[in-house]
Amino acid sequence: MSGGTSAGHRRRLCTAVHGGQTGATVRVGSVPASDHPDPTLHAFGMHLRQLREAQGLTLEELAEVSGMSFRGIVYIEHGRRNPSLTTILALARGLKVAPSSLVRVFDAPYPQGGRAADS
Repeated sequence: MSGGTSAGHRRRLCTAVHGGQTGATVRVGSVPASDHPDPTLHAFGMHLRQLREAQGLTLEELAEVSGMSFRGIVYIEHGRRNPSLTTILALARGLKVAPSSLVRVFDAPYPQGGRAADS
């Protein structure tokens, strides 16, 4: 036995912890258990894919040059993983772009008053 937790056990554990609520998004590790990715993560993933494809890189090539796993990049591109700052920096190095270009997808003018709502 590997000492790890099986997917079935995690599902049962999540169901027990959340009282069997259906439709609730439960995170197991950094991958959401929901079929619907977070819109913010999805937008980031689509932007990453566009940057990668614009450079003519395959998933395998980006994984190699960024020092990441193929599967990790797939999860990010599909909005299934919330990349950490160090992951964003690794992706930027692999793509040979400024880290800010990866989050540029979220640049938008602020509403009247010129400040973010949470400032």
